[in-house]
Amino acid sequence: MIKVKFPFKYNAGTIYERKDGGGYRAVLHVGGVQHSKTSQQLPYLRTWIDRNYGIVHEGKKPLTNTQNIEYCKAVSELPDGVTLLDAVRGFKDGLAQKESLKRGKKFGEGIELFLSECKTRGVRPPTFRNYNYFLNRVAKGWKDIPLSSITVEMVREILAVFSKLAPETRAFYHNLLTIFFNFAVNQNWIVRNPVKPVARPKIPRKRPKIYAVEQVQQIMDAAHHMAPETVPYFALIFFAGVRPETTEKMAWEYIDDKRVFVPMEINKTHHDYEVPMRPNLKAWLDLTPPERRKGNLYSTCNNTRRCGAFKKVRKGLEVKWIKDGARHTFASCVCALEGTEKAVEQMGHQSPTMLYRHYRTLIDKEQAKAFFEIYPKRAPVEFTTSSTSEGSVPILAKTLPEIA
Repeated sequence: MIKVKFPFKYNAGTIYERKDGGGYRAVLHVGGVQHSKTSQQLPYLRTWIDRNYGIVHEGKKPLTNTQNIEYCKAVSELPDGVTLLDAVRGFKDGLAQKESLKRGKKFGEGIELFLSECKTRGVRPPTFRNYNYFLNRVAKGWKDIPLSSITVEMVREILAVFSKLAPETRAFYHNLLTIFFNFAVNQNWIVRNPVKPVARPKIPRKRPKIYAVEQVQQIMDAAHHMAPETVPYFALIFFAGVRPETTEKMAWEYIDDKRVFVPMEINKTHHDYEVPMRPNLKAWLDLTPPERRKGNLYSTCNNTRRCGAFKKVRKGLEVKWIKDGARHTFASCVCALEGTEKAVEQMGHQSPTMLYRHYRTLIDKEQAKAFFEIYPKRAPVEFTTSSTSEGSVPILAKTLPEIA
C-alpha cells in the first residue's frame, strides 16, 4: 500500500490531513479567498476539487451538497456524448432565441435594412447590384419567415437551387448569405449564423489567361485608329495594370511623367498605390493632345466598356477578349522582369497571395520585355471594311489566333 504524504497538490487545490484524525480537508485558494471541504474519503475530495476549481476561478462559490446531488442527477440524464456544459449552452441559446424572436426581424425586413446599410457604407455599385439581385430573389421564398427560424437545412436547400451555376457564382452567393447573417447576428436579431456549418463550394484553380504581344499591339492600334479617345483607357489597363472599373474613374491629375497614382478613393482595395511611368505607357498617353488632358481620362459615359467607342474597337478585332486579361498580362510581365515584390507593389496588393492565385502566368523575359516595347506605330495600320446589319465596320486585315 502506497503511503500518501500530506499536504499534496491536486489540480488547482491542496489536500491536507486533519490533525485531529477526523479525515481530510481540501482547500481551493483564489484571489485571497479560501474555500474548503472536509471528508473521510480522499476520492470524494478529489471529485469536489474537479467540480469546483473552474467555478471558483470564475469568482463564484463552490457547489453546495444539494447542488452536487443535482449535478450528479443532471449528468446521469445526459445523452451519450453530451456534456453538462453542452446542455447549459443549449439552454442559454434557447433563451436567447426566444429573446431574439421578440426583437427580431423577418427576412424581408432584414434585407431592406442590410441593403440600406450597404449604401451607407459605400459598397461598390456592381457589388451592390449583385447583393440586391440575389437577396431579393431569395426573399421570394423567405420574405415573411423570421430570421431566427431559418435553419442550416433551409440554407442548404436555397443554395442547392443554384447548383447548376458556375462554382465562382455559387461561392459568391454563399459568401453573401454569410455576410448578411453576420449582420443579423451583430444586430442581435439572431443568435447564430445558419450559413456557418454549410460548406462553401470549392472553386477549381485555373491558369490565368494572358494576351500575346502581337494581340496587345493589335488592340492598341485598333483603339488608336478607330476611337482615339479610348487610348488612355487601354494604355492604363495594359501597361499600368489598373483595373478597368478603376480606370473609368481615373483623372489626368493622377498622372505625371514619373508615375500613375491610383488613389484609395477610387481603388477597389481602398488604399493608395503607384505604378511607374514606363516609356511605352507615356508614348500612348501622349497621343492625347494637351488641351484634352483635363478632368477624367475617359468621360464619354459612366461605364467605358458599354460605350459605343469601346464596342467599336472590339468589333474591329478578331482577338477574343479575355476577362481581366490586361491585368493578368501586366502582372505576369512585371513578375518576369522585376520579380514578385515589385509586381505586388504595382498591382496594389498587400501580399503575393492574390498575385499567384489569380493573376500570374509564367512567361519568359523576352516576351515580357517585348510587351513593354509596344509603341504607337508611325504608319497607319491597314484596315478593310466589313458590312454588318449595323453598317460598315473596319477590321484589321491581319488577325492572330487566340492564346490558350
